Amino acid sequence: MMIPYRIWAFVICILSESYGQQFTPGCSFYNGKCIYNVQLGNVESCHGGNAQPEPNVRDLSGACTCNDVTKASVDLNNLQTRVDKLHKSMTDFKNQLNNVSPKTNSYQGQPDGENQKYLDILDKLHTKEDILNRTNEEVTRVLQTASTEIKGLREKLKNTTGELATCQVSMVGTHTSQKAPVADFTTFYCSFQQTDLCRFTQDRDDNTDWTRQSSSISTQSGPKTDHSYGNGYGYYMALKTINTPKSSAGKTISRLTSPTFKPASNYCLRFWYTMFGKDVDTLNVYAKVNGGRGYPIYTRTGNVDPYWHFAQIDIGPEYTKSSFQITFEGSYHAYKVHHYTNSHYTYIYYNDDGNIAIDDFYIYNTTCNSLPAVPVDSLLRRFGNETTYYTFHKTPATWYDAQVTCRKENPRSSLAAIQSASEQLFLVNFINSNLGYYMALRATSPVHSSAGRTTSRLISPTFNPAPNYCVRFWYTMYGKDVKTLNVYAQVHGGLGYPVFTHTGNVDNQWHMAEISLNKEYTADMFQIVFEATHDAYHINRYSGGRYHYENHNQYGNIAVDDVYVYNTTCQNVPKYPAGAFVRTIGSQTSYYTFHGTAATWYDAVETCKRENIHSNLATVVDPAEQNYLVKLIQSDVSLTAAGQHGFFINGNDYDSENRYEWTASGFPESLNYTNWHVGQPNNVGDNQDCLLMQYPESNYEWGDVSCSEKHSFICETVL
Repeated sequence: MMIPYRIWAFVICILSESYGQQFTPGCSFYNGKCIYNVQLGNVESCHGGNAQPEPNVRDLSGACTCNDVTKASVDLNNLQTRVDKLHKSMTDFKNQLNNVSPKTNSYQGQPDGENQKYLDILDKLHTKEDILNRTNEEVTRVLQTASTEIKGLREKLKNTTGELATCQVSMVGTHTSQKAPVADFTTFYCSFQQTDLCRFTQDRDDNTDWTRQSSSISTQSGPKTDHSYGNGYGYYMALKTINTPKSSAGKTISRLTSPTFKPASNYCLRFWYTMFGKDVDTLNVYAKVNGGRGYPIYTRTGNVDPYWHFAQIDIGPEYTKSSFQITFEGSYHAYKVHHYTNSHYTYIYYNDDGNIAIDDFYIYNTTCNSLPAVPVDSLLRRFGNETTYYTFHKTPATWYDAQVTCRKENPRSSLAAIQSASEQLFLVNFINSNLGYYMALRATSPVHSSAGRTTSRLISPTFNPAPNYCVRFWYTMYGKDVKTLNVYAQVHGGLGYPVFTHTGNVDNQWHMAEISLNKEYTADMFQIVFEATHDAYHINRYSGGRYHYENHNQYGNIAVDDVYVYNTTCQNVPKYPAGAFVRTIGSQTSYYTFHGTAATWYDAVETCKRENIHSNLATVVDPAEQNYLVKLIQSDVSLTAAGQHGFFINGNDYDSENRYEWTASGFPESLNYTNWHVGQPNNVGDNQDCLLMQYPESNYEWGDVSCSEKHSFICETVL
C-alpha cells in the first residue's frame, strides 16, 4: 500500500464456498482478479485454480515440477520425525536406567533377576544409541544429497516453460508487468553515432562510399532525421545520389560491410532503412562467407517513402556455421554532365532524386523467433488497439545515452513519447505506487466547471448468497477538502443506506475498516459499492491574453486498497495464518509463515497479503528478531533446505538507491537495524533493490538482490 495521489485503482479478493463446507479464508490479490482459493498456512504450489497435480504423477518430459521440490521437503521432514522419535525413545530408556541404577550400586548382594533387568535395559540402550548414530549419519547424508537435488530442481523449475509457465501465469492472474522470456544470446548493436562506424568498413571494389549523415539530405529525398535520436544530433549511413561524382550513365554501386561475426547455429539480423525519391534503385543485404557474397538474403527495390522501416532476416547455419560478415549494397543510376554555357562550365545532374539510408543495426546469435517480443520486466498498457510496454531505468544518463539504452533494448524501443493526459497519468500512477496499485478519487484535477458535489462509485463483482459475509479493506482520507467515503451492500440494484461511512480529513496513513453483513443483505446475491465524494470544481478564467483553469476545493483525496470479502462472520475469520510460528514481545505478537516456493519479491508480497489482511513480508527490526528467525530455520530440516538461496524479507531501496526502507505498513520506515554481510549491499548491475536473508553459512546475514529474482520468503502478520 502506498500514499494516495492517484485515480481509483484497487483489488478485491473473494472466497466462494458452498454451504456445509468448512470455511477457508480467501486471499487479497493483484490486478482485480482472484482465480483460485488459498488454504491459509499452506505453501503455494505452481498449480492454480482446479489444475491440481495428480498424486504421484511425474512429468514424463523430464521437466521439473513443484511436486519434486515438495516431495524432497516431505522426505526431509519424515527423517526429522524419525530422529525425534529415536530421541524420545532414548530419553525413556535413560529414565528407566536411572530408576534401576540406585538398585545396582550394590548389585553384588541383589538377586540375579534385578541384575539381569539392568543388563537388558543397558543392552537395549546401546542398541538404540547405535540406531540413532546411524540415523544421524543418514540424515546428514540425505540432507547433503537433498540440498544438491533441490538446487538442481530449482534450476530446472526456473527454466521450465510450456505448461508450467502457463500455470504460473494463471495462478497469479493478469499482471501489469510483462515478463519476457530470457534467452541465451548476445547482441551486437550499432547506431552509427561513433566515427569508427562500429568497425563497419567501406568496400574497395565498388564505385563510391556510404556517407555518415546527420541531417536531411534534401527536401525531395532521404530521411529527415536519423532513427536513433530522431533529431539533427544523430547519425545514420546514407547512399546519396545528389551531387554524384559519376560523369557517365550507368549503375553506381556502394557497399558497407560489418565486422566479422563468430560461428553459431543461427543469427537474426534487424535494421531500419529508408528508400525515398523517384530515382531510388535497389538495397541488397548479403551474408558474406569466406569473402564471397553469394545471393542477397534481402532485397528491396524502388521508392518507398521518407519514413524509417523495420527489416528482419533469419540467417541459417548455411551461412553462420563459419565466420561471416553482413554487407549492405545500395545502387543508383545518377550521373552528371559537364556542360558549357554562358562562357563557363556547369554540371547537369540526371537521375539524382533518390537516396537509401540505414540505421540502428542489430544482430543476435539466435533465431528471430527466440528473441523476446518485448523488453524483460516491462510494464504493459493497452489503450484501444495499441499495446505499449514501458521500462524504467534508474541509472542517470544524458538524454542521448538514455535514447541509445532504449534502442538497445529492442529495435522498436525509444524514450517514452507521452501523447495524452491519460498516458501521463498512467505513468505517474505507476511511479508513485512503487509497483503497487490502489484506487483513488482525486480532487486535484476537478472536471466540473461549476460548484457542486462530485460523486464517484466503484462496484464489486456479484457475490453469492450466504448466511453472513465479512468485508475488510484499507483506506486513506487526506487533505483539507476531503469529503465522504461511503460503502454500500447493493441488493437487487438498490444501494439502500451505507454500511460504512467516514467523513473528513484523517491523515496520510492507511487504516483498516471491517464490516459485518448479515443475511438481510446476503440472503440474495449482492455487490459492494465504494462511493467517494468531493466538492472540487474549476473556472475557465481569461487573463493575460489567454484562458486558464482556476481550481477550487481541490485539496483532498480518498483511496482504498487490499479489499477482502469472506463468506462468514468477521469473528470466524482466523486472526492469523494457520501453522504460523508465534512470537510475542511486549504488547506486540507476530506470526511468521515460511514459503519454500521461490517467487519474485513482488509476488512474495502478494502471497503474504493473501494470507491475512495484516500480513506482509517480514520486517526484521532488531538482532533478537533476526536470531529468532535464524533459529527457526536451522531447527527445521525442510526450512534449512528451502533457505539454501536465502529468504526474501520486506526491505527495499526502490524509491531511493542505498536508502533501504521497510514498506510493509504502506508508509516507508527507515531501517534502524541492519545485518549486512561483508561487502553488501553492492547493487551489482544497478538493479539490486530488494533485501534477502542471503547467507545461510553466516546465520543468514543480509544481501541485496534483484527484486525479479525468485527466492523463498518469510511472511509476518503483526497483531
